Amino acid sequence: MMTSWTRLPQRRGHTAVHIKYGVPASILAGDVMMIEATKWISEAGKHFNILDLFMTTSRKFVKVKLWIWTIPSSLLLRMNTLR
Repeated sequence: MMTSWTRLPQRRGHTAVHIKYGVPASILAGDVMMIEATKWISEAGKHFNILDLFMTTSRKFVKVKLWIWTIPSSLLLRMNTLR
């Protein structure tokens, strides 16, 4: 389930990928970006301990996203109005 803030029609002044190409393509685009980022970080990680930090941060990010997806829509709407 996509939250209300992920359904925005524009991102950074451009049509959002999920609007222009559809949700499946936008999910795959995100997957490709993560793969490319991991490749770049692993190359940089030869000199620094960046890959461990990246993987730890990625795991935490996924846990938070999973938690957000379990929140009922009615509560998310109330949370958005509190901003």
